[in-house]
Amino acid sequence: MPRIHSPPGRCQPRLLGLQHRPCSEAPPGHLPRAHGLITQAGLSRELPSPHVAHCTDRSQVILFGANDAVMETSVTNQHVPLERYKENLTKIINHPRITAHKPQIILVTPPPLDEIKSTPRSLGNGHKAALRHFAVSASYSEVVRQVAKENPGVALVDLWQVFMDKATEMASPGDYTPGGPLLGSPENGKQGGLDVLLPDGLHMGGQGYQIFYDALLPHIGKEWKGLGEEDRTGWVIPDWRDLCGL
Repeated sequence: MPRIHSPPGRCQPRLLGLQHRPCSEAPPGHLPRAHGLITQAGLSRELPSPHVAHCTDRSQVILFGANDAVMETSVTNQHVPLERYKENLTKIINHPRITAHKPQIILVTPPPLDEIKSTPRSLGNGHKAALRHFAVSASYSEVVRQVAKENPGVALVDLWQVFMDKATEMASPGDYTPGGPLLGSPENGKQGGLDVLLPDGLHMGGQGYQIFYDALLPHIGKEWKGLGEEDRTGWVIPDWRDLCGL
């Protein structure tokens, strides 16, 4: 799949390795890692049409929600109501400048929130109350599932569920009982593997990004699966060794 070395612990650099394949897979600038963005911002950003981008986007990976789910009373002004969030996601994936590329659209549910860790962090940063709640954040992930189901041809990467499964696998005996309160919720009081996967309770750490990468990869670059490390089939950007005469 990717054919360049990428440092461990980050999803974006590893996915950007796909740029060495046809630019229609991941054109430069289409995998931004932007802090604090909400779906409203995603709608307002200028999306390139195929003739402007000089290539078509074969895949569009869309992950919003962690910031939309901020509590309405928060001073960050990031909150997007659940219904508006659903409307925004639907508009994004059906935007004419998206559909013009005829891409494989991949919706990703935001990962779970570790409220046990995130609430003290919010209070420690001077906020009067928690900025996010586990159950509220989970409801935004459920909306992503609904949007994917309601729009034929849209693929779903359920990162929330993948994280919860891994967190449960990493948990100590007794931290979680099937059917009981979920890890990361105040009702449970235990973090399990979320303590490692979400170091600050919100943002993914190295292991979390690896899980994201592994969950996303089956949807991208299927035509290159099984190619050897030195196979340059489909490369558009020359390998650095070729440029340097090696």
